[in-house]
Amino acid sequence: MFKLSGIEILSKVIDIEIKKINDHLPTSYKSLKELLEEDMPSVKTRGGDDIIFLKDELITLAKLIPEEKHENIKLPIIALRRIDLGTGVYKLIGNENTIEFFKKILNIDSSSEYLYRPQIFELKRKFGSLVIIGFSTSLNNEDSEKDLWSR
Repeated sequence: MFKLSGIEILSKVIDIEIKKINDHLPTSYKSLKELLEEDMPSVKTRGGDDIIFLKDELITLAKLIPEEKHENIKLPIIALRRIDLGTGVYKLIGNENTIEFFKKILNIDSSSEYLYRPQIFELKRKFGSLVIIGFSTSLNNEDSEKDLWSR
């Protein structure tokens, strides 16, 4: 008979709780171009609600990016709080172009994998409706975008 260890049981319980607290994460992304064309720019969450983007923030962002690249910027961007790495450690989740652009806004080396609380605060201050905070712990495996949606 197969028996789970205490650590495995705890890991499963944590995964279930993380899934519950991440119901506010988006089920999909939309391009900056697409969002600018919508009267009420939004995407659906895993919990069925809407994430509504502020038009002013979208316009501000659009001014910082050449128009021909608007299709490549997918929103929202997720700042994934990595609980297993200590206090205030985040990883940006999104497409490569979007992550690279937001790191550039913060003057962060594009090869840097993690961001920290002050950088996330700065990002939220500038683009609060475009950045969604998620939570993760990787006791057994590294979180990927695909895993994040299936949790």
